[in-house]
Amino acid sequence: MKDLVKAAEELITYIEEEDVYDTLDDDGDGYTDCSQSHTFKELTNNLQHAIEDAAPLIDAINLIKESFITIVQTAIARQTQQP
Repeated sequence: MKDLVKAAEELITYIEEEDVYDTLDDDGDGYTDCSQSHTFKELTNNLQHAIEDAAPLIDAINLIKESFITIVQTAIARQTQQP
């Protein structure tokens, strides 16, 4: 899950830094106007919010994982100490 969040963060960063657009329009003077559609902006905004929401969940999952490993290691150590 952490890899997925990292990839999403990198995608958002790339879109912002490289000025990625999804629409092109003729400006009438022989030039092209680039822009982000409302849908594109909404999708990238939703992705950014999902990343922010996922961060605490990933931290909680990692804490649970570490706690579980500690519990198992403690149980194994106690088991091996018994006569």
